[in-house]
Amino acid sequence: MTLPYGAGTRMLTLEQVCEWFQLPGKTVRGMVDRRSIPYRKVGQALRFPEAELEEWSRPKAKDGDVIALHIPVRQVPARPRPRTGRTLRATYNP
Repeated sequence: MTLPYGAGTRMLTLEQVCEWFQLPGKTVRGMVDRRSIPYRKVGQALRFPEAELEEWSRPKAKDGDVIALHIPVRQVPARPRPRTGRTLRATYNP
């Protein structure tokens, strides 16, 4: 019998964490690189302590503050405007 995520003290694999939080592997690896998610290295493998992930995933309140979840969104730079090929030239008329 398999326990649902967040109900035990297992060490989860990257794939299990991705499934639990519905995130792509690249996103979770980026969180590991930034050390913003609890993890352990077992040899070359990444393992995630389930109890710590459960606590980490819950919003933290400070003295009655309203909790709003904020998921960072990657900002994409605006595309440059296409050039028309025409340039405006200043004319000099003495």
